[in-house]
Amino acid sequence: MTPIDLARALPRELRATVLPLAFDAGDFAVTGNRLLVDANLVAKNAGGGIDSPEKLQRVLRQAFALDITVLGAMPGDVPRHHLSMYLTPLVEGTVLVGDPQAARRLLGEAYRPGELNPDTGEALSADSRRSPRPATTAPPPN
Repeated sequence: MTPIDLARALPRELRATVLPLAFDAGDFAVTGNRLLVDANLVAKNAGGGIDSPEKLQRVLRQAFALDITVLGAMPGDVPRHHLSMYLTPLVEGTVLVGDPQAARRLLGEAYRPGELNPDTGEALSADSRRSPRPATTAPPPN
C-alpha cells in the first residue's frame, strides 16, 4: 500500500501530496509551524527547475502551508549531508545543531566509533571534509 492509498483510505486522518522534488526523508525537519530544508535540496533539484532557495520555498509553501526556512543559498553553505544528520528540532523553537569542529577538538582527528561499514567491512571514520562550494565565474570587466 502506498502513501496515496493510505490517504484515500483515511481521508480525515491523512493527506498525501506528490511533490515535484527529488528528496530523501532526511532532507526535511519540522518544528512548530516551520519546515526546515537546506541548500543541498536546492542543488538536488536544480536540474528540474527548482534551482534557488526562493523557488524551493514557493513549492514547499504551496504544498504544506507552513513557514519555510532554507538554510544556505548554495552547497557549501551547509554540511554536505542530509539536514537531519546535522540538526534536529527539539521543543519550543529549539534546534540542536551538531558542530564537527567541536567534535574534532573533543575526540581528535583519528576518532573511530568502533562500528564497521556494512558495505566494506572497514572501520567507520568521521567525515570531516568541508562541503565544496561550487565554482563561480567573475562577471566580465566593464
